Amino acid sequence: MEPWKDPLLILDAYSKMVNKVDVQQIKFIGNGSLLQAAQNIIADRNIEKEVLCLGVKPQTDIPTYLSTADILILPSKYDGWGAVVNEALQAGCYVIVSDACGASDLIMKDRRLGRVFPHGDANKLAKAMDHCASHYKEIQNNRQFRITWAEQNI
Repeated sequence: MEPWKDPLLILDAYSKMVNKVDVQQIKFIGNGSLLQAAQNIIADRNIEKEVLCLGVKPQTDIPTYLSTADILILPSKYDGWGAVVNEALQAGCYVIVSDACGASDLIMKDRRLGRVFPHGDANKLAKAMDHCASHYKEIQNNRQFRITWAEQNI
């Protein structure tokens, strides 16, 4: 949870969401200089059941986490590529990624892959998250499409 990854933007966007009812859980994986700030925000907003900080996980476990997730959010302020986007697509995840990630080029190819939002814009990220909440079944139903697309294109 480092500043350039902008993880706190997810918490800001979550607070702006209209359709929180359909959000099952947000999980942060990782550590870093913003972990304590994230934990403080989560506690202050009393959203400990909705938002979990799982800490550092071995790189070899990431595919397992992604295979059980439906959506990956990578809100980076800057990111050369964002390799986790590739990993998420290969696992079938829908991806919400900022335009500051090189991997956003992949997501722009097909709306079934995910959404791209302007980095730093919590309102646009909230809209993308609301879209996911209201189109959850469709996102789940297109999981195999994303896996197949990733096999053919990444």
